[in-house]
Amino acid sequence: MIKTLTLCPVATFGERHVTTQAVITDFPHSSSHSNSTSHSGGLKEASGVDRLWDPATNMASWTLGRDVTYMLQVWKTAIPIFLSDMVAVGLSVALSAAVFAIFGDLPSVLNWTHIVAWCLFLSGACLLSGLYPAVGMVTATEIRLLARVIGAGVALCMAYDLAHGGDNKYLLLWPLYGVFMLALVPLSRAFFRRAVCRFEWWGLPTIVVGAGDLGMDIWRRMKQKPTLGYKPVAIVDRYRPNWIIDKETQPKSGISPLEDTPRLSARYQAYCGIFVGSEFPAAERMTMIDTLTSVFPQLYITPDSADAGRHWSGALELGNLRLLKFTERLLMPGARWLKRAVDVLAVLIVSPFVLTVVGCLALLVKLTSAGPAFYCHPRIGRNGRTIRVWKMRSMVPNADRLLKEYLAENPHLRSEWERIHKLPNDPRVTFIGRFLRKTSLDEIPQLWNVFCGEMSLVGPRPIVQAEIDKYQSVYPLYLRVTPGITGLWQVNGRNSTTYEARISYDAEYVRNWSVCLDLYILARTVLTVITCDGAC
Repeated sequence: MIKTLTLCPVATFGERHVTTQAVITDFPHSSSHSNSTSHSGGLKEASGVDRLWDPATNMASWTLGRDVTYMLQVWKTAIPIFLSDMVAVGLSVALSAAVFAIFGDLPSVLNWTHIVAWCLFLSGACLLSGLYPAVGMVTATEIRLLARVIGAGVALCMAYDLAHGGDNKYLLLWPLYGVFMLALVPLSRAFFRRAVCRFEWWGLPTIVVGAGDLGMDIWRRMKQKPTLGYKPVAIVDRYRPNWIIDKETQPKSGISPLEDTPRLSARYQAYCGIFVGSEFPAAERMTMIDTLTSVFPQLYITPDSADAGRHWSGALELGNLRLLKFTERLLMPGARWLKRAVDVLAVLIVSPFVLTVVGCLALLVKLTSAGPAFYCHPRIGRNGRTIRVWKMRSMVPNADRLLKEYLAENPHLRSEWERIHKLPNDPRVTFIGRFLRKTSLDEIPQLWNVFCGEMSLVGPRPIVQAEIDKYQSVYPLYLRVTPGITGLWQVNGRNSTTYEARISYDAEYVRNWSVCLDLYILARTVLTVITCDGAC
């Protein structure tokens, strides 16, 4: 039996100081993987979930400085690959010219204009295809994507020549050029990777979450294959079992406790993580993944955690071990900035029309019932901040008192109100208010919240304090994003669905957010508003 010292936090990691207490735990002396995982279920006081940091607070700490640091890491890693592609373009042009010079005259199409055009096309297409920086990409996948890009470029060049009356005897030049490119680009990339992988500035620092035999094996494999572009800098776990540490390959700092993950990520500027799910109980893996994505824009997981409710965006092969990749786009600077730009631009474009509509609706509200035309209500926004959400007033001024009286007279409706915060034939809603709600026009003033950055066009509906308990484990996910005017719930039945379905839609949106998903929801919203699907 071996005694292991475990540090258990008394204060949460989100506070400035963390107080720890020592817990001595006995483990069988064994280095097998089964042993390293078997003790995890029996160590209740060192549960991983009990020692996690607050994801919303951690995501709020992603300042502009961290955005810039992460982008610099990516681009420093991508630049050598870009330069290798440009070298391959030049060599391909030279070889193609040499072949044609042997069998005839030098083609006039091989000039500097075409070379620059090819460089621009190749770099742009590779960027869109995810071939920069191509860190951790499987070689077969990289070659397949390159073949598509180069094939598309060859086809465009041939089509351009035919459309502009090019010399037919030079049509074979472009396929020949493509063959040279397809051979030279992968070779050039491999050469440049080997040349730069020894430098500290190249690659993405990576933290392995979960020790044990598998965690140490992943660490060793990454160390042995630096051309992948992932550089392991630390290992964290719920406890620090010294008995599984290989002195030759362990990190200099040993195995750190789990709650140190955000600190280590900031210290090493490590924005990539690998989660070894077998080192944690199955019931905790979803929570672990949701929490780790508040630290790492790129997170790889072992296949035993694949039922994580997320759309995996790639894979990393370490010999015979395949890891699934999740991209946390909420931490991707470009994606977040693009989302904000779309929100502001859309509001500015529709503002002349919206101001006219809002003016007319405000007049109708004032003429049909006493009270102000607009109504604002405190809701919970991103990171738990209270925001004032604006709407066209659709209820009578004394709505709260009327609700209490109505529920007292109809106690059978109280449970439905507490469950979904909606009432059929709500007596508080005015005549014009029913029309506004049916057409969702009452929510148009929230475009002002969008312009101010308190809300987004797409996101979870902003909730009130009373709804926090209903969200339970999904609430930390809700706090990560800016609430929206429309979302997955609104385009999938809205009020015709259950409140539990609404919560699951919010969780799915946060876990799988992307700009493309936002555009899809906006398109679906137009159809939903026209058909009044799920409105009440």
